[in-house]
Amino acid sequence: NKPWLFQPGQSGNPGGRPKGSKSLKTYVQEMLLSMTDEEKLEVRLDPELWFNTFAFLEDRKKTLRRADSANNIQRQIFEAYRWCQENNQQCNIIGLKSRKEGLSTGAAALCYHHLANHTAQAVIIGTDLPTADTVVKMLLRYAEGDKFPWGTKIKHIPSRNEITFSH
Repeated sequence: NKPWLFQPGQSGNPGGRPKGSKSLKTYVQEMLLSMTDEEKLEVRLDPELWFNTFAFLEDRKKTLRRADSANNIQRQIFEAYRWCQENNQQCNIIGLKSRKEGLSTGAAALCYHHLANHTAQAVIIGTDLPTADTVVKMLLRYAEGDKFPWGTKIKHIPSRNEITFSH
């Protein structure tokens, strides 16, 4: 018997969501309805704005939640990407960092934003399969939680660890 674990039939959140609080789905629907076409275009063009407004992540408890605002390393990634886009330059970003700094989260968000927005090809390369799987799962979490109207269809082929974005 492990008393610190929830027993069968016992909720991890017995009080439920507080009355009056909005679900993630309601939050996003209201956000989209309140946005002008110009604001939607800004989100489409700026990955940091999309990340801070529409990105959802899975936390350690496997709960889908809104991402925190971009941290310093993520802002640098988005800034480099914006510069490349504004100057019509190919964008190759190499990030060197210690673990748990948010680089993978930011890089996956940038890849997701770009692939949802453009016809492009990408490949995920990791030193081992679990590393590559983690990034694929991040992309899928972004796709699962993202309600921004990209007009993009996303297809996952688990047997090949492949994600296809079609416009």
